[in-house]
Amino acid sequence: MTLISAPPGYGKSVLASMWQEASGLPSGWVSLDESDNDLFIFVSYLLAAIETAVPHTPLQTQTLLSDSSFTAAANLARYLLADLNQIDTPFLLVLDDIHTIREQSVFDFLETLLNHPSPALHLVLVGRQDPPLRIASMRAYGRITEIRMRDLRFTPSETSLFLNRMLERDISKSVAAEWTDKTEGWIVALRLAALSLRYRPPSRQLSAHAPGNNQFLQEYLLAEVLARLPAPLQSYLLKSALLDRFCAPLWEAVVLDERDDGRPEMTGESFIQWLQQSNLFLISLDQQNEWFRFH
Repeated sequence: MTLISAPPGYGKSVLASMWQEASGLPSGWVSLDESDNDLFIFVSYLLAAIETAVPHTPLQTQTLLSDSSFTAAANLARYLLADLNQIDTPFLLVLDDIHTIREQSVFDFLETLLNHPSPALHLVLVGRQDPPLRIASMRAYGRITEIRMRDLRFTPSETSLFLNRMLERDISKSVAAEWTDKTEGWIVALRLAALSLRYRPPSRQLSAHAPGNNQFLQEYLLAEVLARLPAPLQSYLLKSALLDRFCAPLWEAVVLDERDDGRPEMTGESFIQWLQQSNLFLISLDQQNEWFRFH
């Protein structure tokens, strides 16, 4: 299995699509959303994608989907494993936006598939946060390849190539390095900042327009990150952004409202844990994972 997990705007789906094309293998793609939080709907899309990748494969699992009394996720997965064992051709199956799935039976189904991996199937999960699977166990046994934010960040040379194409002008190494440093290689920040300059006349002061308080970037963050969160978490994030760095006690002292009467919805530790699980631009500053800053 391959897991591509990173915050929004890091080109996860683009990377998966490019890999899918470059692999030369038969492949299927499922674009997931919140409406797919049903085991039978999820599996029906999975089977359709397998049929796309390996046409004319008899899938006995399909007959079970019409049986409303058959609800055991693990048993359904075992039937699919039996179907997959009849396939000799290796193929890729990409599940994009896996973070939109919350239904536990879906993950029970996937867990069974992954515990008995089919030689023919290479599963690729793409999402903004890690799915609730036994990733640590798969990592220990070498059964997972992980691609994360640190792997997707642009280097200065990649930034230079990207800006050359976006702005249709030669970009100096120093400017590319400055833009990479200010964005920490975050692809969407580079793209939105470049879009704001694309139709301006060429300027020798390009470094002065390095990504910062860019309107396009602010709108992206509001739409793709903040707007999707409950109001209390929005408030916590906005207050936390005032801190250059923070630990759990400092966060509680600065962010929590005294009117909570000692009963806050989150502690500093639980907030940091939530940020880590949600892949929300958190960077650890020490090996003890006590101090953090935002990307």
